[in-house]
Amino acid sequence: MTCRWRLSAVPDGTSGWRLETRTILTSDETDFHVDATLDGYEDGRRVFSRTWNKSVPRVNV
Repeated sequence: MTCRWRLSAVPDGTSGWRLETRTILTSDETDFHVDATLDGYEDGRRVFSRTWNKSVPRVNV
C-alpha cells in the first residue's frame, strides 16, 4: 500500500513552501515493513529530506 500527501502554503510576497510525504507499507510472513520519506521545499528548492525504514514484528497477526 502506498500513501502520498502534499501540503503547501504561499504567504504574501513569497514563492511559498511545500511538504511532500510518501509512505509504503508492505509485509512478509514475520514482519510489517514501513518505508517513509518526508521532503520540505521552500521557494521551489528542497531544503529538508528524511527517510525512515522500520520493521515491526507481526505478533499474533
